[in-house]
Amino acid sequence: MLNREVTTFREGDRIITLRSLALPLILQYFITYLIDTLGVLALSGYSELVVSAISVGNQVVMMPMTILKTVATGTVILASIALGQELRDRAARVCGNGLLAAVVLSTLVGVGIFLLADKLAVLMNLTGTTRDMTADYLRIVSVSIPIQVLFDFFQRLLICNGHSGVIVISGLVTGALNAGLSYAVIYAPQLPCPVIAALGVKTCLAWLVGLVIVFCFFRRYRCPIRPDASLPVMGKVLKLGLPAGMCGISYTFANTATTGFLATFGETALNTRVYINNIVQYVPLTGLAIAASSAVLMGRHRGGGRFDSMKILFRQNLILILPLNVTLALLAFLFRTPLLSLFTADPEVFRIAALVMLADIPLEVFRGVNHVGENSLNPNGDVKFTMIISVFSAWAF
Repeated sequence: MLNREVTTFREGDRIITLRSLALPLILQYFITYLIDTLGVLALSGYSELVVSAISVGNQVVMMPMTILKTVATGTVILASIALGQELRDRAARVCGNGLLAAVVLSTLVGVGIFLLADKLAVLMNLTGTTRDMTADYLRIVSVSIPIQVLFDFFQRLLICNGHSGVIVISGLVTGALNAGLSYAVIYAPQLPCPVIAALGVKTCLAWLVGLVIVFCFFRRYRCPIRPDASLPVMGKVLKLGLPAGMCGISYTFANTATTGFLATFGETALNTRVYINNIVQYVPLTGLAIAASSAVLMGRHRGGGRFDSMKILFRQNLILILPLNVTLALLAFLFRTPLLSLFTADPEVFRIAALVMLADIPLEVFRGVNHVGENSLNPNGDVKFTMIISVFSAWAF
C-alpha cells in the first residue's frame, strides 16, 4: 500500500508530490531518448563511419560532463536540505556559489578538450578517417560543454524547487532541434563545410536554445539564487557533489574504457554497442525518473528531520522499481529483432545483441537498486558509501 504522506510535501500554498515530480521527468527522459534515437537512425542510414565518429566523440565528452554535473548534485543536496529547514536565503547562497563553480570549471574543461582533441581521438584507439572525424567533432562540440553544464544545472534547480513540469518543454525543444537539424544536415543538397563539422555546430546550437528556455523558466518562477563567491560554500558543494556523483563518474569512465577496447574490434562492434544502447536505455527510464524525483522529497524530509519517512519512501521505491525494470528488460529482449531492424540488417549485430540483451535482464535489478539507493542516500549527505560501492563495481567488474 502506497503511503502518500511520505510522497507529499507542502511548501506554502503549493503541494509537491512524487507523482507531480516524476511524471514530467519520465516524459522528458522519454522524449530526449526518442529524439536521440531518431538522430542515430538518421546517421545509420547515411554512414556507418559517421555513426562511429560521433558515438566515440560523445562518449569522450560524457566523461568530463559527468564530473562537472556533480556541481549541480552538491548544490541540489544542500539547497534541498536548506529548503526543508525553511532557510530560503541559505538555499539562494548555495545556488549562487554552485553556479559560479559550474561556469568556471566547465569553461576550463571545454578549452582543454578543444586543445587536446587529436590526442583524445588517438587515446580511444581510433585510426584513419574515423580518428580525424572524431577529433574535428570534439573541437566543435567542446564549445557546448559550458552550455550543457548550465542547462543541467538550472534544470536540476527547477526540479529541486518543485517545478519539474517545465523541463519537458526545454528537453523537447533541445531534442527536437538536435534530431531535426541532423536530418537537415544529412539531406542538405550542399553544405559549406564537412558533414561532421555541421553536425557539431547543430549540437551546440540546440543546447544553446535549450539553455535560454530553461533559464527563462528559472527566472519566471523566482527560484532562490544569489550571486556569491564563497570558497567555504563552494567547498561544501564539491565535498558533497563529487562523492555523490561518483556513481555516474565511475560508470562513464568504465564505459569510455570499454568503448576504447571495442574500437580495436572495428566499427561493427562499436556500432552494435550504439544500437543496443539506443534500445536498452528506455528500460530503466521510468525507475530512474521516480528515484530522481524521490531525491527532492528525501532532501525535504532530511531537512525536517523526518528520517522514518525517508526509510518508508526508500522501501516503496524498491518494491515499485525493481519489478518494473525486469519486465521492461524482458520485453526488450523478446522484441529485439524488430527493434534492431530499425538500425541495421547485419546478422553479426543481431547475434551479439541477443547475448547482451539477455544479460541485461538481471542487470536491471541491480541498476534499480543503484538508482533507488543513490537517490536516497545522497540527499541525506551520506555520500561516501555510494562512492565506494560505485568505484568498486564499475572498475572491479
